[in-house]
Amino acid sequence: MPLTEPTDPFAEPQSFRLDSDALPAALRPYLREIAEQAMPEPMEPVSFALSATTLPNLNVTLEGRGHVVMPPAYGGRTVPLDPFSLAGPQVHPVVVEVASALRGMDVLFSPVGPFALLGVVDYRLSPDGPPPLHEVVRPDLAEEVQAWRDDVLAAPSAGTPPAEAFAARAARIVAFLEARLDDVPREADFLGRAVDAVEAAEGVIGMAALAREMGVSTATLRRRFAVIGLPLKRFSAVVRFRHAHLFLATTPGATCADAVHRFGYADQAHLVREHRRFSGAPPTRWSIADRSFDRLGGPPDA
Repeated sequence: MPLTEPTDPFAEPQSFRLDSDALPAALRPYLREIAEQAMPEPMEPVSFALSATTLPNLNVTLEGRGHVVMPPAYGGRTVPLDPFSLAGPQVHPVVVEVASALRGMDVLFSPVGPFALLGVVDYRLSPDGPPPLHEVVRPDLAEEVQAWRDDVLAAPSAGTPPAEAFAARAARIVAFLEARLDDVPREADFLGRAVDAVEAAEGVIGMAALAREMGVSTATLRRRFAVIGLPLKRFSAVVRFRHAHLFLATTPGATCADAVHRFGYADQAHLVREHRRFSGAPPTRWSIADRSFDRLGGPPDA
């Protein structure tokens, strides 16, 4: 499996990435990428802001310990991350704090991935942070997931080059998830098509319009979409926010007024409110350098 080395600021001194093009084709609807970052011990504690996202992420902590500042809606406490925890889609901006050397992996799923491969229907976010993965998977998979956790977290042999250690762990992750493909429920196809429709519309699609496109009632769509981890209205709002930010960040000369017109916001005040709600800052304070981790939660081409 080929590796690519991103140039994001957080990627120092070592970073490895396995993107979707290098994954088995059958896994690509459910798994976006596997990445590893190593950070040296900072001179003083550093924080990384993470915006709202529709993409679930398995946080794998290999060395050190990261902490997350929970949103006010979840108590606002600073809590340690479990070394094998699943963070689902969320509408609140959060802050990750690092006070020591840290090495970790991100296993980034598509919105449908945890449900399709692991039977996750409730991400159980609480004031204590994202839950350990084995607590939210399909009950009959819990023991297998705990064994998988131990396998992935096991230290490599002394002297193993970091790139080889990453490749070996990534292979174990892929093998475990690939073995789940035979058990993907039929419902995953419906959900995948619904998610694709929201993405194709850049989040600018209503419940009734999507229900018509999917050939179901709004009540049925609302009920079936619930396993994604966000209600459809909020899911679409986060997708719109992500695409609006990408548009502003990558389109030369683009203004907030342009984004309002393209993405159907009521006015510029509405755009700014949504940006604050999902990122914790207005569009004018968004910095690519400060928000390098946010690439994990962006649109597919971000």
